[in-house]
Amino acid sequence: IDPWLGDRAAFAAVDLGDATPTAVVVVQVKDDAKAESGLHQLTTCGDTPVTDLGYDVHDGWAVLAQSQQVADTVVAKTMTASLADDATYQKWTKAVGEAGVVHAYASHDAGRIAAQQLGPMLGGGLFGPSGESLSSSASGTAQSSAYHSTLATSAAAGDNPLTQGLSAFKGGAATLRFTGDGLELAAAGDGSSPALSRLTGTTGGELVSRL
Repeated sequence: IDPWLGDRAAFAAVDLGDATPTAVVVVQVKDDAKAESGLHQLTTCGDTPVTDLGYDVHDGWAVLAQSQQVADTVVAKTMTASLADDATYQKWTKAVGEAGVVHAYASHDAGRIAAQQLGPMLGGGLFGPSGESLSSSASGTAQSSAYHSTLATSAAAGDNPLTQGLSAFKGGAATLRFTGDGLELAAAGDGSSPALSRLTGTTGGELVSRL
């Protein structure tokens, strides 16, 4: 891979209309033809060819996905729209400043999807209806199941502050970069949600100082 592998890579969760976002990896390449040949060799070199990986190489980038259909769909969509043109993306990435060695962005949809995915899990015992921590009970399976059922219902209804905050999330970005002789993590995001504010409060600086 040395003759064609570039210096940059990205991971994305892309909404293609399914129940959950689809994972896609984008890798910079120095030579499209060599990258195409190299990926073909990597996916066919074993006794059993790799069939659960799709890829598309063009314009100095290789798009890798869980199937060829997904890779082709993502590439086709980038022909009509770019994340770089999105106003929310521009707002939050501008707020964190110059990109560093790691740069991350989450759209407003990320919060909604995370709340949907985490709701049942959080209802299993991490948070109660008002957000308090719950300890595990040794009183038996019946009581444990009752707790799980009650809390799962509460989480699904958005009764704990974490799922409420995630549902109201309006986007954010973060970057990790070297500055002089230090390492800096900068993050920016929406804090207007009352539920999110209750979770974070004004303790961010204190927590980082302790870390």
